[in-house]
Amino acid sequence: MRYTKDPSHLKFRTKHWQSLWQSNIDSLASLKNNSQSAFVAIDTEGYTKSDSISVAEIGIAILPLSKHVLDSSANHDLEAFFNQNSILSYCFRVEGQERREKQRDVYQFGQVQHIKPVDIHSALTGLFASLKDQFQTLVLVGFDLSAEITLIATYLHGITQYISSWVDLQELAADISNTPSPSMRDTLLALGFVSDGLCVRNKGYQHCAGNDAVRELAVLAKFLVFREDTPIQIHRASSRSSQQENPTSQPSCMFWNRRPGPKEIFPFSAILRIPGGSLASIIKNLKGLQRIFAEYEPTAVGMNNRGGTGWVCLPNADRLAQFIKEVDGQQVGGVVWNVTTDYDPKESPAVALTPAQLREAERAGQKAQMDSLAIEAIEATQGQYQGADFKANS
Repeated sequence: MRYTKDPSHLKFRTKHWQSLWQSNIDSLASLKNNSQSAFVAIDTEGYTKSDSISVAEIGIAILPLSKHVLDSSANHDLEAFFNQNSILSYCFRVEGQERREKQRDVYQFGQVQHIKPVDIHSALTGLFASLKDQFQTLVLVGFDLSAEITLIATYLHGITQYISSWVDLQELAADISNTPSPSMRDTLLALGFVSDGLCVRNKGYQHCAGNDAVRELAVLAKFLVFREDTPIQIHRASSRSSQQENPTSQPSCMFWNRRPGPKEIFPFSAILRIPGGSLASIIKNLKGLQRIFAEYEPTAVGMNNRGGTGWVCLPNADRLAQFIKEVDGQQVGGVVWNVTTDYDPKESPAVALTPAQLREAERAGQKAQMDSLAIEAIEATQGQYQGADFKANS
């Protein structure tokens, strides 16, 4: 195990919460002995060690009681798990620490709460105090907790008084699979969760702390009913899409907190608004928007942070025209929609490109530009030589 009862080797102080440090749950048997506790998952994104607190997002998710855990033999959807188990979820985005907007996993379980750095400690301490009032025992849960433990020990030590014990699920996953440091996504797939919504893109894709905290509880729920004498096979996976895992399936819909892009990949887009209202007031999350228009097989959906404007991207121009004709001014999903096109044939391709095709086109464009510059340089040099010859002959 990576965590030992002796914390002397650590780079942060544990004296003020040494009893909690030593209460680490380090086996499935010990985890099941705590099954009547309330489990509080924590995840952070963008944490960096500095003289002051520096973290972009903090996600908290609570599994109130474990009596409704999943059937370990079945496949499950993450949102179904969330709803069936009455999960409580919070996503705090820290002002001034925002990460770039490009390619971010959108929070699927409520509204993001924006918070100032100076208010993080009091907000989380208040939340944990409230949870302690509701539930007798709180167990802190994480998946690879190294960053979270450092953050708690350095800046959020006020919450430790409310926590009875803690568990790093990655350590348990490694023990029962003999796979060193498995990823959370690969662990969820091995435990029977379907790949849709597990959010792994390329290395530049930013996770959402609120979503990952819910995923941690999904792993936890499976472990609570897992047979200790049945090892699991966790297959390591590079960044890949659901399409690569199952070549016969339809491409899954992607979610964005802005207009899906780039336009070369998602050219056939419709802009959605609700006259006199906001999308966020009637749609819980982007998956809800996708479900309303699922019959049109959208390739991506998006919604801006305020929820006033949404986008639905379609597979081709004909499907986009059909969508606008059938939805604009009509009542769909109990709401009358205002729909306009966001497709400009002069600026966007007639056929949506795949990411690989876009990269190839960009490389070809860069090569053509370099070739053009090289030709211009050669012609300029030849002109200089010709001028010099003219002067010498004269």
